[in-house]
Amino acid sequence: MIFQDGQTVGLVKLTAKAVAEWFASDWICRYGSPKDVTVDGGPEFGKELQDAVKKAGSMIRITTPYHPESQGMVKRGHKQLKDALVKMCGENGGRCKKYLPLVTLSERISTERTTVLSPFELQFGQLPVLPIDIETKPFLAVEWHQISTTEQLLEPRAKKLERKEENGRKAAEKLKKSREDSMKYWDRRMAHQLRSPLKPGDLVVVYSKAIETNWGLLSKNKRNGPYRVIRKISNGPYEL
Repeated sequence: MIFQDGQTVGLVKLTAKAVAEWFASDWICRYGSPKDVTVDGGPEFGKELQDAVKKAGSMIRITTPYHPESQGMVKRGHKQLKDALVKMCGENGGRCKKYLPLVTLSERISTERTTVLSPFELQFGQLPVLPIDIETKPFLAVEWHQISTTEQLLEPRAKKLERKEENGRKAAEKLKKSREDSMKYWDRRMAHQLRSPLKPGDLVVVYSKAIETNWGLLSKNKRNGPYRVIRKISNGPYEL
């Protein structure tokens, strides 16, 4: 089970080279090599990034074009971040990079509906210590100068680590149930749209849901075509 902990970066140019440099210098140096990396087919995830991922010993997976559901969790997270940035920046989009770290931190320390815990708690096993905590001196801000024995140091940390494992298990169960409920809901809602598979030679129109959340393309026609079906690929998608 994977818990989402948003990582963001403000790039001057959204290129595969810039993303590859961030992946190597920030992600790899902080977390090590991931088992696999899933991206869409955008140019910012091109050859330079794919080479960097393979060099790290990881597998890269590219999702089906025009199918944002493949990145459902990421897309939902992006929407929340975008909405928050718009509220913070107002009409001045140039301030986006300034507020991005603050908005990201806010998301990390906010309790999620599905897990009833924040991404920070799931990752570190404790609540974050914020500036106000240092000022008000709650139990989160440990007075290290008062720690005089090894036992005093180990006991509270051991209890936190014990809770971390239990919290992770409970969060995994809640997240699994939430996804199963969501799948059942959408299966019921979309049942009337299910039909027999398309055949080679059929004409189709492609609807791009990605345009719905792209600020610069909102006025663009979301339906393109017609295209002719060439063949059906395994796991559902079609080659046009």
